[in-house]
Amino acid sequence: MIKRLLYCLFIISIFSCSEAQTIHKKKLLKTTIGTIKFDEAITGFKFATMLGNKFLYSPNGKKDLSNTYKTSGYYISAVPNIDYVNVRGYLQDFSEGFSEQQDILKSGEKTIKVYNTVYGKATIITFRVTYKANENGIAFHAIVSNGKDAIIFISEDHDNGKFIDKFKKTFESIEK
Repeated sequence: MIKRLLYCLFIISIFSCSEAQTIHKKKLLKTTIGTIKFDEAITGFKFATMLGNKFLYSPNGKKDLSNTYKTSGYYISAVPNIDYVNVRGYLQDFSEGFSEQQDILKSGEKTIKVYNTVYGKATIITFRVTYKANENGIAFHAIVSNGKDAIIFISEDHDNGKFIDKFKKTFESIEK
């Protein structure tokens, strides 16, 4: 009887520990539309810097700012006063402008997906990018709106698609 009880306690402790390891504390970002929460542990990226109202993350944080080569990374930013009608066009315009940057040689066909999240309506645009320096990347641009404000998530994977699923999961973890 005691052995069975100890065995049950052992099994319960294993499940409790594994659950504790998978639960991440949400990072809080103070923005113009209020506090944004997201799970920064999904990618393992570190906060690098603020660029205006953008919170920039990269694999090594501030160390990556001095790199001369393209580094995978993302940023999160608030977009105040944008409704459901305009949010998709806003992201499409942003992605078109991104594709026309001077150091971009070409960009691939864009895939657009629209769906509902806990926060609101989300739009995701993904496409391949080739730079003049013979570097390739996959852009993952996303925006989610609650009907009056939006949160934009702009990322680029320079590691052969290694981070695309993690970028999507990070974006989906955003809440306000």
